[in-house]
Amino acid sequence: MQKLKILTIFGTRPEVIKLAPFIKVVEEDSGCDSITCATTQQRELQNDVLNLFNIKADYDLEIMQDGQDLFHITESILHKIKDVLKIENPNVIVVQGDTTTAFSTALAGFYCKIPVVHIEAGLRTGNVYSPYPEEMNRCLISKLATLHMAPTQASVDNLAKEGVHQKVFNVGNTIVDAVHWILKNAKASSFVEKIIGTKKNVVLITVHRRENFGEPLLTICDAIKNLCESYPEYTFVWPVHPNPNVKDIVYQRLQGIHNLDLTSPLSYADLILLINVSKVILSDSGGIQEESCILGKKIIVLREDTERPEVIESGYGMLVGADKRKILSAFEKFIDITIDNEFRHVYGKPGVSERILTKIKENLLI
Repeated sequence: MQKLKILTIFGTRPEVIKLAPFIKVVEEDSGCDSITCATTQQRELQNDVLNLFNIKADYDLEIMQDGQDLFHITESILHKIKDVLKIENPNVIVVQGDTTTAFSTALAGFYCKIPVVHIEAGLRTGNVYSPYPEEMNRCLISKLATLHMAPTQASVDNLAKEGVHQKVFNVGNTIVDAVHWILKNAKASSFVEKIIGTKKNVVLITVHRRENFGEPLLTICDAIKNLCESYPEYTFVWPVHPNPNVKDIVYQRLQGIHNLDLTSPLSYADLILLINVSKVILSDSGGIQEESCILGKKIIVLREDTERPEVIESGYGMLVGADKRKILSAFEKFIDITIDNEFRHVYGKPGVSERILTKIKENLLI
């Protein structure tokens, strides 16, 4: 019987994190031929996770350039992925989430009449400009994909509202597999090991989204400064995103505060291990919302909207945007409350990647 050739494509760290457990499952299946392609939308952050999971990309489109914008990313991927599809002629293309890599690849698959599997389908905020451009990317991929792997029933319901009823499966989120793999296999760097071993009341902060550039980030920085002053017994750790729109402002506003560690971006393993010992997290990251919930940690979401309402509904998350008053109030509430741990499984239990491959085989076997 001919093997099922699966081409999995990624370009950013969040994609690799969520696709790595799936890629490993495909590699281990004797009935599948696994091909991987990196667009390299983010080089260093992408490669960090590839090395962690011991995955080597068969193709690297090398699209990254200084000052790249959405036009460059979309155009470059469409142009370069065409050759990969011609050479490999896969039976199925797998994309994840909401990146421009995922959208451009799904569009290329449609042009070549190759079935597209969308992992983490159906997330929505209802606002096409928040997050931008991710919300629209997700909506467009849902029109192009053949199989929709939804992480929750809410995501299934979102797709149904848009008329997407066929080939939709509630399988859970592959981030569950990735997080549990990290806890079992990864070792902390000396920096994180020191925090884990000697610090109590750790607070993790991350900010990177476009909608927080400029004035919102200035407000967030002011709120963090107030928190550091009001809670001297807490250790605040901020791995600062390398984008100058973030890095320059954060270091200008916050450098020198005694209980705030401003550090370079952490490896994914270190990030998970740090989340696991944090008392509270403040972040605008979509992935960290999920990881916090899985690990039973409270997160203050620095966004106006979230496509992960399950985190808020579970009680683990509080949506505050870049409102200083709300940030301070949420922190004060969160340090004193306990959340019911049963909601940690809102994204499913380990084995999500196996379930996805099973659905692909059942529906796309050649």
